[in-house]
Amino acid sequence: MARTLCCLLAPTVLGAGAEEAGNDEAAVDKSGFHLFNRTPTQYLRVFTRDGPGKTESPYTVDAGHFQIEMDLVSYTFDKDSTDGVTQRLDAWAIARMNLKIGLLNQLDAQLVLETYNLVYYRTGNNRVTQRGYGDTTVRLKYNFWGNDSGWSALAVTPYLKFPTSEENIGNHSIEGGLILPLDVELPWDLDLGLTTRFDAVRDENGPGYHTEFGNGIALARSLFGKLAGLRGILQRGEC
Repeated sequence: MARTLCCLLAPTVLGAGAEEAGNDEAAVDKSGFHLFNRTPTQYLRVFTRDGPGKTESPYTVDAGHFQIEMDLVSYTFDKDSTDGVTQRLDAWAIARMNLKIGLLNQLDAQLVLETYNLVYYRTGNNRVTQRGYGDTTVRLKYNFWGNDSGWSALAVTPYLKFPTSEENIGNHSIEGGLILPLDVELPWDLDLGLTTRFDAVRDENGPGYHTEFGNGIALARSLFGKLAGLRGILQRGEC
């Protein structure tokens, strides 16, 4: 099976309090801040987003603050040939967004909405088109270290996906998993992102589940200003 993923991304990031904290404020004790006692603006960490690509950020939203992330358009292509029969999937996701809120200094909650999907299934000469709202995912992200300072950061993100899709988009099953994002600062202004994930996925034929795992690697470097170059690798498996 050959699989490629191409994203056309408009990284819209909106939040409450957009000022960046200075390096001299990294030592401030922020453990006492929470949803109802929000982090002061002068202590906010730099905004980061999950993605683009298949790696995620280990950094959480500051306590008491909100963040909205949205992809304008993303495209997925999947092709499989078995016993002389070719199956192909072309999927467009439009205005997919992730709504985040900081609960504690090291914990945030996320609501991922698949606003609109356009999917084409092809088997031989037959084609089926499906469109509409997709599934809804609830996530929590907990940062173990490196949220505000340090050369590395690690987090864990458990999630549950609920089958809210229309017109047979998705598999109409509750699924879940665990995501482990790691970020490492390298010499020469390079940034290495590593994301390992384990997904409990519903079997295509039968009522049971199986486990899939994936490893994403991204190497990024600032080019000039706020423009950065990124190269990524994705590996997936099943057990």
